[in-house]
Amino acid sequence: DKVPGGEGAMAAATACSTEEVSHRRHIQETAVSVRQHLACDGCVAAVLLPWEGVGGPPDGILAPKSSGDMLDAEDVARVMREARTVLVPCTFGQPEEVAAAHRIIPQLGSLQVRGSDGSGPAVFLVQLLPAGVQAGPTTNDYILELYDSMLATGA
Repeated sequence: DKVPGGEGAMAAATACSTEEVSHRRHIQETAVSVRQHLACDGCVAAVLLPWEGVGGPPDGILAPKSSGDMLDAEDVARVMREARTVLVPCTFGQPEEVAAAHRIIPQLGSLQVRGSDGSGPAVFLVQLLPAGVQAGPTTNDYILELYDSMLATGA
């Protein structure tokens, strides 16, 4: 027996999960790029959602272990040993990511940077556009709403 609306609902679920995978892949690729190119400048990357893929995030990238978690304190201490700057690529295209930012950004901001005046690291959210969103007259207001949400995290 067929489930009413089954094909349409399945297509919508597939599109949603494909879009989510695309968001995470873009975010994770950006975090890897930050780590590869800026590590020697005292910069680390963090992501707001659990790392997708076998083995967790590469060395030097912070990620919560599972949804709803803060960053692991031991991971943070190890990765932040020589860091003064944290770049957090994100889209804010998913409510789960926004909620995670409100937990994790204050956690990162409360750290003390080794050898500094006791202040925390500089934490920057790197606004990536959600898949399919292009800057332009019809999307600028949406992009600014995402930006305002990012500022509300305290970064």
